[in-house]
Amino acid sequence: MLIGVILKECTNIFKNYTKIIPTSLPPSADYGMEIGVLILPWVALQSRLVGGDRPFPAPVSTAHLPSPLPMFAKENLFALSLFPYLGFLWFLTRTPQTPRLALVGFYMTLVFVAITIPAGLYAQSAYHDELANVDWLHGGAEFFLTLANILVVIGFRVAIHKHQATPPSE
Repeated sequence: MLIGVILKECTNIFKNYTKIIPTSLPPSADYGMEIGVLILPWVALQSRLVGGDRPFPAPVSTAHLPSPLPMFAKENLFALSLFPYLGFLWFLTRTPQTPRLALVGFYMTLVFVAITIPAGLYAQSAYHDELANVDWLHGGAEFFLTLANILVVIGFRVAIHKHQATPPSE
């Protein structure tokens, strides 16, 4: 039944919008109009399904709904992403061409993770909010990621300059 309602609304919206859209655009026409042609029917459809006759859809929160695949929750994916990164570090450590300072920068990313987790827990317990919403904690944790990025860039920059300064061997 819901699919029937959606199809009927799509058909009505499409009929109404095709009446006001020119069938061919002159070469000098503003092509931004094409985007409006594609977006406006969907906005109208959403507004009818979600919020009645309002011109824009009413905001709908899905925070109360359970995740359809709880194993793909952001916390679980964050934890699982640590294993490929550790593998990356293992191989990078064993590569003799890796600049030392860049390697330190990549390891500093682990320091960032180690600081972010307790900071997030503290933000949740003390402020009842996410870490991203507690500016002083979030900024302090992000400082370590910035430091790690700077070390990686400087490490590779120094290695590139060393490589360019050495004469090519034949």
